[in-house]
Amino acid sequence: MNINLLIAVLPTIVIIVFANKYDQYNKEPTKLLAKLFIFGCLSVIPALILENLLLADIQGPLVQCLLIAFIEESVKFFPTMRLAFNHEAFDEIYDGILYCILISLGFATIENIMYVATSGVATGLLRAVTAVPAHAMFAVSMGYNMSIYKAAGSKRRLARSLISPVLIHMVYDYILFTPFKWTVFIFIAYLIGLYAFALRRMRQTSSLHPFKSQKSEAEGEAE
Repeated sequence: MNINLLIAVLPTIVIIVFANKYDQYNKEPTKLLAKLFIFGCLSVIPALILENLLLADIQGPLVQCLLIAFIEESVKFFPTMRLAFNHEAFDEIYDGILYCILISLGFATIENIMYVATSGVATGLLRAVTAVPAHAMFAVSMGYNMSIYKAAGSKRRLARSLISPVLIHMVYDYILFTPFKWTVFIFIAYLIGLYAFALRRMRQTSSLHPFKSQKSEAEGEAE
């Protein structure tokens, strides 16, 4: 395997293995997870088309970052709702997180391959601890809120399952592309915060029993 390709895909493999270990009870069907990952890969296409069409006339970095975040999280959110939300395997709070991580990593992998192909190994190594896991961490917020909506029927959680990752993603991009040297420290602090948030949420939800038999737990989380 070409070294550039290996560097581009290795972070995805590591994160998938890590995330799957937290699925303690009913393991998810491999076919469903593979389908989500493939759709995540394909979602890069509409994202690129929409960004090229819409960003040309948008002024201001904040608005541009918001638009990019909205487009990229939307092309992950809607396929996940379509493919996984009503699937019989979706029976734990952690499941939504895992589904969203898989589709997000599909997106991140193709994006990473393109970046490494054009910018080289150094970019791949940097993105292995920043951009690729960041997409997975945005997905944790999306999947958690999606699961609470699935378990407890809280419509505000459905809205949060898209709005929350969009806002987290927007802030990530805005800090990253702000042209001041000192913002690197803010970016590092923000990234560490995302890591802490994602790991804490994964650990919390992985211990919850399937909500078909433990719905009261999920309703408590929705409060």
